[in-house]
Amino acid sequence: MRAAYHGHGTPWGSSAGSVPFAMQRGRASPDVLAHVQRAAALMEADVLALPVSADKRSGHVNREGHYHGLGIASRVCGAETTPKPAAPTGLRALLAFLRAQATPPLLARLGPLEASSPFASLLSSILRRGGLFAHLSVQVHSGGTWGPGWHVDHPVSSLHLGIALHGLRTLHANCSGGAFARCPIAATTQPAGSIYFSSPAAFQHGVVYPEHRGGSFAESIVAVQARLLSNSSGEAFRLDSAKMGRDARTTFAAVAEALLAIPLKLPSLEELRAAESLLAVDESSIVAGYRAPGEEASCQAASAHEVRRRLPRNNAQRGTAAGEEREVAGIGASSQHRWGRM
Repeated sequence: MRAAYHGHGTPWGSSAGSVPFAMQRGRASPDVLAHVQRAAALMEADVLALPVSADKRSGHVNREGHYHGLGIASRVCGAETTPKPAAPTGLRALLAFLRAQATPPLLARLGPLEASSPFASLLSSILRRGGLFAHLSVQVHSGGTWGPGWHVDHPVSSLHLGIALHGLRTLHANCSGGAFARCPIAATTQPAGSIYFSSPAAFQHGVVYPEHRGGSFAESIVAVQARLLSNSSGEAFRLDSAKMGRDARTTFAAVAEALLAIPLKLPSLEELRAAESLLAVDESSIVAGYRAPGEEASCQAASAHEVRRRLPRNNAQRGTAAGEEREVAGIGASSQHRWGRM
């Protein structure tokens, strides 16, 4: 991947004013893309069964399922009490490969700021827990032309990876920090296989979806948005509050410097398969990091309810790892997503 551009944006509700941001872009090789597409297809039935969010004027429809990208196949608690199921192995392996590269240099830049910046301290805590690229939204769009739908993301997208799996979309970023107007240098066309790493919590942006008449994943516009995974609703609230402080500018500047200085390397197919074999080396520590005090019982109760609800469907599907068989279930819909458009 390479540094594509940088600019200044305005985080939603922050007193930090204009803050720096940067973006890396890359393209997965055809064999890696095909491998991840096959893995993602395991989510297709569940995501397409979710409620539809529709725009009556354009005829555009979208669905959004929520998963985790950690190294374990079990469900985990995040900011919501409903547990997140694991994404398929091939997708989680890609995220783990990139997470291992990005986490150390980000911590090196955020570490010196932790004592003076609550925002930097919270980001570092999530990074140390392995939460980078671990809150996944699988977005499926089809129908008429729609966009850009200008918005600024929640701070869980302060460190954000976007992966285009099928179809074509165009990301527009307002890199001037001013009115809701397109910035031509930041119009990024994203065909299948495109990957970007940025901080969409720091700037106004929107996505344009061309007319696309599809039904299945392969016939729709499908993208995965990989955000920071909070371990409790309290942590998510503190993160949202911290980004409003004046110190947020220094924190976003440190993140932008890291993105400009240390381009990520996308894996070969052999490296991706090796990453699959290394998932869940220390499962107990990952689980402990996402069982927040006071929320474990409600999360487990929700998990038990979901299992009971889904048993009659007999929807077990085989994962990409050898011998792995588990249920893949999407959580939530775009209209219910708490980190949706603002």
